[in-house]
Amino acid sequence: MPRTQDLVHVRALLERDRPWAVYALGDLSPPFCHDSEWIVTEEPSPGLALLYRGFGTPVLFLHGDTEALAALLVEIHEPRMYLSIREAALPLVEARWRVSEAQLMARMLLDWSCFRPPPMPGVVRLEPEDLPRLERLYADGVPTGEAPDFFQPSLLEGGVYFGAPEDGGELAAAAGTHLVAP
Repeated sequence: MPRTQDLVHVRALLERDRPWAVYALGDLSPPFCHDSEWIVTEEPSPGLALLYRGFGTPVLFLHGDTEALAALLVEIHEPRMYLSIREAALPLVEARWRVSEAQLMARMLLDWSCFRPPPMPGVVRLEPEDLPRLERLYADGVPTGEAPDFFQPSLLEGGVYFGAPEDGGELAAAAGTHLVAP
């Protein structure tokens, strides 16, 4: 099964389940597409695998039914990955790799027609110059496993990050996007 650069076809496959594929759809946009490796199958049914290499450890995203995913997994030869898969795909992955830490991910969808932004007193948008404060906050969470798995300093330039500063200017909390894409 060859890798593909046909992003129009990849998008068409992902659009079949937009809520599930939202991160992968974002990875079609620059600069994320440069770190994305796509593998597509049409037989026995349509499916795709994405190896996103924008972080130190690749992220494997799978999309399709179990027959398609079984065919796709034969093409993956990474010794270590983060997984972005549905629960039904877990046994297929476990047949080839040891899964050390499974965590469920909740997806939230926003209905813009009823969205009313809440007041956010004391919350500020973070900019690239806030990186040292954000890194100190994240470092504080490392011993307890509360530091984010996926963060790069460039996310402050192209993403949307907000923080709640304490007295003295250090951040008490922060939240941000992994990607922003049209």
